[in-house]
Amino acid sequence: MADSKEKLFSDFAPVTTEKWMEKVTADLKGADYEKKLVWKTNEGFKVKPFYRMEDLEGLKTVDALPGEFPYLRGTKKSNVWLVRQDINVVDPVEANKKALDILMKGIDSLSFRIDSKDLKAEVIETLLKDICAENVELNFSTCQRHV
Repeated sequence: MADSKEKLFSDFAPVTTEKWMEKVTADLKGADYEKKLVWKTNEGFKVKPFYRMEDLEGLKTVDALPGEFPYLRGTKKSNVWLVRQDINVVDPVEANKKALDILMKGIDSLSFRIDSKDLKAEVIETLLKDICAENVELNFSTCQRHV
């Protein structure tokens, strides 16, 4: 398999970044590259439509590993994710039944969406009946902006 990939790449001449940009500029037909193809993340980072090997030059993250100082690629070595399900609580008994059902299907993080006026000890007790809280991540969302 690796041999076939290497042969494929050797069948084509390398294309320089300048050639790519010539083609992109021609395809844009006078439109501004920055405005048309580069977008900004919410954090203010510019994201280009393509990247090349030279874009990696000088980046500290290239040689950094996850879980190792200076933690440029995260603090964990593993890539463990939780599978979360939101449950809209109208009836706490029904919400608990749904939670128990989906926990048996592999969910390991629950979020109960509940109106803050209904968040009482007896409601929480009903929601968590027969749920082993040590084995599942639990979230209570009481409004759109607060958990």
